[in-house]
Amino acid sequence: MRQGTRVLSGGVWEEKYGYARAVVAGPRVLVSGCTATVGGKVQHEGDAYLQAGTAFAIALGAVEAAGLVREDVVLVR
Repeated sequence: MRQGTRVLSGGVWEEKYGYARAVVAGPRVLVSGCTATVGGKVQHEGDAYLQAGTAFAIALGAVEAAGLVREDVVLVR
């Protein structure tokens, strides 16, 4: 993908505030904070383990949408 390309999540705040799920920066894809929210609804309420899995799946989806694979991930916080 081209430098500065944004990977969007479909959230209403993207156009209003300039949010993007991820942005391509040179050879890197920078992914924003992800939560266990899908379609505006929190998934797995009360289960932190399953929520974390959902959030990681969303983040990895953004990485893949930007043209990289999970093996390219070098830092998670």
